[in-house]
Amino acid sequence: MVLRKKGDNKTALKICNHALKSHDNDDTLHRNKGNILYALDKPEEALESFEKALDLNPYVVDTWVNKGTILWKAMNNREDALAAFDKALEINPNFMGAVDSRISLEAEIKANRPSFFKRLFGG
Repeated sequence: MVLRKKGDNKTALKICNHALKSHDNDDTLHRNKGNILYALDKPEEALESFEKALDLNPYVVDTWVNKGTILWKAMNNREDALAAFDKALEINPNFMGAVDSRISLEAEIKANRPSFFKRLFGG
């Protein structure tokens, strides 16, 4: 999607929606729509598009990573984000986008988890 890369997300969304009218079973179009919606700061709608794409084709690693990223970054739903990254890694254990995202999320979880001593003694 050239328009999306140029930053013209509103036009890209119109074109994507038009294409989906005649190609609603195209998982790539739904994934692209999700990316556009996320860029337009519409994470809930983006998540719906990624879920539709996954309903059509659950074997696209990028879509699982995109879903996990929205769940984590936009919705602070770490548990479901980890599950999405794990699904991506189940499909392709060597996909660096999924590996990096999973590691980063785990590090964030550990950094935000109070240590045993802080919980025990306060502070």
